[in-house]
Amino acid sequence: MKEIAFIGNPNVGKSAWINALAHADLQVGNWAGVTVAKKEAYVNWDQSYHLIDLPGIYALKETQGEEAITQNYLKEHTPDLIVQVIDATDMRRSLYLTLLLRELQIPMMLLLNFMDEVEKHGMLIETEKLSRRLQVPIICASALDRNDYDKVKKALLCHVNDTVFYYPLLNPLKEHQFTQLLSYIKSKIQTAESDAKAIFRLGIGVVNEDTAIMHHLHLLQIDDGVMRYQKQLADWDQLRMDAVESMMGYVHADMKKRNAFTYKLDQILLHRFWGLPLFAVIFFFVLLVIFRGSAPWTAFIQYLIQDYCGAVCAKILGDVPAWVRALIQNGLLAGVGSVLSFVPLMAYMYGAMAVLEESGYMARIAFLMDRIMRFFHLSGRSFVAFVLGFGCNVPAIYATRTIESEALRKRTALLVPFMSCGARLPVYVLFAGAFFGNQAPYVIILLYAIGIWIALVLSFLLHQFENHTTKAQTLYLMQLPPYRLPRMKMIMQKIKQEVRAYVKKTMSLVIWVIIVLWALTYFPNGSLQDSYLAQAAKPVSMAFEPLGFGTNWESVAALPSGIIAKESVIGFLGQLADASAAEMPFVFQDETKQLPKRLADTFFASMTLQGQKEEDTTKTIALLWHDENAKARAFSFLVYILLSVPCIMTLQALRKEYGLRTMLASLLLMSLLPYLVCFLLYQGLSLCHLLFASL
Repeated sequence: MKEIAFIGNPNVGKSAWINALAHADLQVGNWAGVTVAKKEAYVNWDQSYHLIDLPGIYALKETQGEEAITQNYLKEHTPDLIVQVIDATDMRRSLYLTLLLRELQIPMMLLLNFMDEVEKHGMLIETEKLSRRLQVPIICASALDRNDYDKVKKALLCHVNDTVFYYPLLNPLKEHQFTQLLSYIKSKIQTAESDAKAIFRLGIGVVNEDTAIMHHLHLLQIDDGVMRYQKQLADWDQLRMDAVESMMGYVHADMKKRNAFTYKLDQILLHRFWGLPLFAVIFFFVLLVIFRGSAPWTAFIQYLIQDYCGAVCAKILGDVPAWVRALIQNGLLAGVGSVLSFVPLMAYMYGAMAVLEESGYMARIAFLMDRIMRFFHLSGRSFVAFVLGFGCNVPAIYATRTIESEALRKRTALLVPFMSCGARLPVYVLFAGAFFGNQAPYVIILLYAIGIWIALVLSFLLHQFENHTTKAQTLYLMQLPPYRLPRMKMIMQKIKQEVRAYVKKTMSLVIWVIIVLWALTYFPNGSLQDSYLAQAAKPVSMAFEPLGFGTNWESVAALPSGIIAKESVIGFLGQLADASAAEMPFVFQDETKQLPKRLADTFFASMTLQGQKEEDTTKTIALLWHDENAKARAFSFLVYILLSVPCIMTLQALRKEYGLRTMLASLLLMSLLPYLVCFLLYQGLSLCHLLFASL
């Protein structure tokens, strides 16, 4: 099997090219830190090929972030071919990395991406001259042009078996000094190490002051002899920069004209004073579109699965035992149907995140928030992890690998579960719709804000207990990508990837949780109020009465299932709604005729952001509390869902990345904190209600 490594700066399109060549679903985004570990795909062309997507880097040096992952891979593996993907509209940074990769003496080729933008901006790159200078083949293409895929594939097959030797690009004096260094090393070492590439690697190690190479030469007792040459070539990095500047002569472009649009837009969106307020407005609008746009589709799917398909099942299962009919209708259809009905919500949310990533604005969000995050002893990279946490907490915890400080990495990972992940969102939508009506989107936005605010406050407090030697923070540097029009293909790919993962989890882990919960609510006699779950939850619910929602055992019984997967909370509540719903006449033929009209109405309501009409599930959920404090009880329940123990996959990610102690710390924190916060919240809201009522 041939191994091909795709390497390059962040945002140059490495993942996009592997997706195109291997028909894979690697995550793509127009911001740094999307690939936080090497990802891979396998293809069979003339033989088997292993395509590896490495994190975006600018140099090869020891760090604890993304560069370390790529560098460690290159130390431990020798791929058959390195494909350096380059943003052809910004060659300077990439060419410096090219020189570093050449020094590894591994066959490589340059893939100049975004050539469509090069033509758009009137740029000219003399690729033939550049290729001759570097002794490296260059392919010009665009990941958006399907016609280029076959050209790139043929180039990979052509160069994967190349035998190469790349000599440094030096002026005559430095070339003479470097040649003398190689001759000296060759004359002193054993014949087993005297092949040209081995000598070259030792020489490069000397000029780069590589500690491992110098130790090796010390064991050979020639380290003192090479020191003279090391001093002569002490400006090695400057020599690379000089070579890059000379190669930029092959690139003809008006950079001011090329960056004019990005610069003008950044003058507004990154403004010192109104940059953050604009971000708040954009974030608010995005969430509003997500909730109101997806709500009609959620209601339609809920009707289709639970009502329409439920009626079909009722006819088919008329003669089967009552418990089997209850399992299928009240258990699987009601529970799984409730979870699957929120697939549109997931699609809207991940689509919105993809638009922010593809446009280049996501990177600006991290930049804008860095100043605020530093006040709470976090960094812009921490906020990147938080934003990822809005989708799923698991990849967000893995994304903390890119943070420089060990203490900051652990603290950020500990706080990621306070971000409202996609699995919590359906719970918010269901309860907010039931108790707050048209104000539901604003309540959900408030929940997102509470999660972020509590994470920031906890970071400030936890920082005070850390060792003072860990408090120094490094400057957060990141390259802001140019603004680009989001590509529909990439957006749909992101939606497909995330929705497929959501459905897969629903149809595997969640379905078993729902079956178990159904059994606990059905047996021993088919009565919900006398069920095993009710018998266990009723005494426990007394402990939650000071939090408001403990007056109803069903809400307390829903909490444990959320530790398995947050989607299970919706599945359980969907079962209760179905079990509590009154039998309504369902005329199958009439409903079938109405389906096209329902679908058209759903589409119109979604496009006009009308929101969702009150459905049976929402009405049933509203019956959980119906006193004057019902809204306070519902809001307290939602805050508890927000702050409570995350799912087992998140806990597993914490344990894997940062050890058992960090996982146990998260369990303890997210067991005690939600109780305390919800107690103060509900008691405070109740007191305010009494005060206003007495006026």
